[in-house]
Amino acid sequence: MWRPKSSEKFPLISFAHGWHCGGPDIHNYDDLLTGLASAGYVVIGNLSAFQQYCVQESKDQIRTIQFAQTSTHYASMIDWTKQVGILGHSMGGEATHNTAANEAAC
Repeated sequence: MWRPKSSEKFPLISFAHGWHCGGPDIHNYDDLLTGLASAGYVVIGNLSAFQQYCVQESKDQIRTIQFAQTSTHYASMIDWTKQVGILGHSMGGEATHNTAANEAAC
């Protein structure tokens, strides 16, 4: 998770990583996601498919949002009056496209 250094609540972005960037390698995106956080967002990335292609990463992106909603720790950091954003890179871009096209995910 990346977030502003503030006790305020901020909108959520669910981030889907690229191929070979799951698990601990999600930190390859630290500069990008820290930049987003400094612009006023809480960013939570999923850790799916470490070292393999994940055709179901869209489901993980949606589960990340659901996790944030139900987490006693994370939910209190997020401004739920704002819309949730989705973002992805490479394989995660495909997942984000699929999430955006999924009417049931709204």
